[in-house]
Amino acid sequence: MSYQRSTYAQTKYPIVLAHGLFGFGSAAGIDYFYQIPPDLARNGADIWTSQMSAMNSSELRGEQRLQQVQTIIAYTGKDKVNLIGHSHRRAVYALKLLTFLKAF
Repeated sequence: MSYQRSTYAQTKYPIVLAHGLFGFGSAAGIDYFYQIPPDLARNGADIWTSQMSAMNSSELRGEQRLQQVQTIIAYTGKDKVNLIGHSHRRAVYALKLLTFLKAF
């Protein structure tokens, strides 16, 4: 039995949701992404949620995110992901910089 309802959320590459500063999966009954991941999955998305330190430097969080993105790429066989971040932009920029530097 499949729980997929439609394909409206299907994308070419996996979607990775990344929380910002003080981010969490769920705490005290509060879901950080408010049921967005299961809804996207039910509608065709290959959805992932990154797990990073809630409070740490942008560089460390960027490194954590980079490792997770590399794992997702290896697992899915895709060469890219759709990275959607919520706040803490510096962690996303750190990820881009680390990715660029590791290419050399």
